[in-house]
Amino acid sequence: MAHPPLTVGALLLVAALATPAIAQTRPGSESSYPMPKSLSLPYEDTLPIWAEASIAVSANGEPNPAVFGSAAAGRIHEILTTPADNPIYFNGEMVGYQSEPSAPGCRDVGTTFFDYPDPPPRGTVDDAITSSEVAVLGRVTAKAYGFSTGDPGQLFQIEPVRSFGYPLTQARYYFFVPIGRFTVGGVTICKTDERYAEPPDVGGEVFLFVFKPEDTSGTFFFIYNAGDIVTVDPDGSLRLPRQYTPDEQQGAVPRAAALRTRSDLLARIQTLRGNGAPR
Repeated sequence: MAHPPLTVGALLLVAALATPAIAQTRPGSESSYPMPKSLSLPYEDTLPIWAEASIAVSANGEPNPAVFGSAAAGRIHEILTTPADNPIYFNGEMVGYQSEPSAPGCRDVGTTFFDYPDPPPRGTVDDAITSSEVAVLGRVTAKAYGFSTGDPGQLFQIEPVRSFGYPLTQARYYFFVPIGRFTVGGVTICKTDERYAEPPDVGGEVFLFVFKPEDTSGTFFFIYNAGDIVTVDPDGSLRLPRQYTPDEQQGAVPRAAALRTRSDLLARIQTLRGNGAPR
């Protein structure tokens, strides 16, 4: 199924029914794979969907319009040049601050909202399981900091451990989370987004509920919603995004409250989607 182009100005989605599931289980691999400096979509005149910080911003601290184009470059320029503490001036002299940075030296960047037409339903975990083309449990093998369509954050590399739906044939896949602290162009960016659960560490595991990759490498899972990601803690418990917590599930089927561990969620995916033997 071909989805409409994802561009910097308008990222579009065609909702699709879940692909019939065949569970895939993979042995672990000791091989390492470099993180990509950029990832692009195969549509004409479409700009990269991801750029690592070192190529998105030049050595003199200016955004590189050749990487993202003027729209995203303008967004990055705004982030790099807007004082984090919002100083207040009176008669030409600074008299105080509107707010304080979250940590010394931080250039705080909060939530960025994108309005996607016809987004996939993510009211409950069951929605995520049944309305995605791929449900995958992955092991995080590397990460990098940079920008996706002008939004700062982290690109994670995962090795699939178990997957349902669209067959995954590549050794590594990637997804972006708009959270992270990193320094670029002499500015320390502190990006937060309270909709997301805390991202996984390298070596940790994460569940993704996504559409099949459409970038030129066939490895980038686009995240439309914080509910696309459920992190697994080292003890096997689940780190749920806010929308799946009991406080946000009032009036919904109380299924998420029963999903406490990695095993619970795998069993739920198997129940809703798994009709094939692992291989």
